[in-house]
Amino acid sequence: MIKLTIIVPVYNASKTLTRCIDSILAQTVTDLECILVDDGSLDDSREICGAYKRKDNRIVVICKKNEGVSVARNAALDIARGEWIGFVDSDDWIEKQMFQSLLENAIKKQADISVCAFYEVYGEYQSVYPDNRPDMILDSNNAVLELLDMESFGGYSCNKLVKAELFQGIRYDPSVQTMSDVLVFYQIFKRAKKIIYSPKPYYNYVQNPDSIVHKHGLAKRATGLS
Repeated sequence: MIKLTIIVPVYNASKTLTRCIDSILAQTVTDLECILVDDGSLDDSREICGAYKRKDNRIVVICKKNEGVSVARNAALDIARGEWIGFVDSDDWIEKQMFQSLLENAIKKQADISVCAFYEVYGEYQSVYPDNRPDMILDSNNAVLELLDMESFGGYSCNKLVKAELFQGIRYDPSVQTMSDVLVFYQIFKRAKKIIYSPKPYYNYVQNPDSIVHKHGLAKRATGLS
């Protein structure tokens, strides 16, 4: 089994997609597959995905009609082969040690989910919402409270590493536009026995009104609830 599956929904992301994919292929964890789901892009995104697939056998490409980010993520989950599942949005990028750190934390603490903090990126400026707490080990109930807390790690898919088995029977609801991440991870966290959170930021979350997370109401401090 592959150690890690990273899922990237793609829609009209040609300006940022290369940066995103390069950051995934540069991960210090090399035993991975990256599933790029082109959701009916009208720009050059599909061609970019195909070019990466031809030069790196860790890339898997799904091409489909435009149905939204939830359907795109579900399509990837249906074919994912990794023991662990992570997500990256096509307008963002990740630090090269992100998934190594998340995975090591999970294994060391025997956790089902590993979570990190993230940078907010405004143009050339990178900032992080300060979290001075030490690493936290949470049970499912306390993790749900953190999930819903506007000043905590939030209801996002993209700063979490999850045991693939926790997604069994759970998928994103395409009829829900502003809470799909929160609803999925509420269910996932309730299944988990142990969750570890590190306040170290490894994910670069671009503050762009046209990005996937903003379009779907998942801006940071609203934790998906606005």
